[in-house]
Amino acid sequence: YLTPDTFERTRVEFDALVPADMETTAVAIDAADEALAWTSTDTFQEGLVRVGGTTARVTIVWDEPPEDYSALASLMTTVAGSLPEEEFADGEAPGALTCVSISLDELRDALSLPDLQAAPAGSSTACAVSDAASGVNLLIDLPAGEAGQEQLNLDGRTSEIDGETYEWVVEAVSGVGDGALWTLDPVSERSGELVALFGDQLVRVTSSANEPGEDLKLRAVAAAMVATAGANAG
Repeated sequence: YLTPDTFERTRVEFDALVPADMETTAVAIDAADEALAWTSTDTFQEGLVRVGGTTARVTIVWDEPPEDYSALASLMTTVAGSLPEEEFADGEAPGALTCVSISLDELRDALSLPDLQAAPAGSSTACAVSDAASGVNLLIDLPAGEAGQEQLNLDGRTSEIDGETYEWVVEAVSGVGDGALWTLDPVSERSGELVALFGDQLVRVTSSANEPGEDLKLRAVAAAMVATAGANAG
């Protein structure tokens, strides 16, 4: 899985992201207003998922791409749940802001990934982090404003594959801030989302990797702690 590239877009800019020379397939995702998928090369499946005026581009690299987009749809479902619900801008989309409150060095140490890289996301509260060698990807979101226990919610997410509905099971994570929840993609088991509350600061971390396992959650927890430490220090 590659890091989702996130943008705040005007309507024209979003339409320009859709490849004119590719056959695109509409993907039904409950949390999104629009999602499209296509196969761009012999090894790449790509997609766009839009929530309001915020769009994420998601790519999966395969040895041999599957015939359907079920795995890509599962990853886009995870990403869609973390996108801010902003409307399309009337004029030029705002420039992406760097995630200055998060220490990349501390994050590298916490995850034991010395080559970890960060890139600004389209939202001023989000940061996309990835390690190409390991396939580890994180989307860290620190929503602006004071939050409370009512924002600590991951319920109601489902994935539908071949007419069968899969529920994302939510579990409490003990010892993290003032409360934390984790949910795992029930289909691929290679991506999940953590939401945690540290005082009045909410943090959401989407975690994905090439391999399933408990490390998905552990990396999300570590990223949340580093991110909130930096935000509170700032």
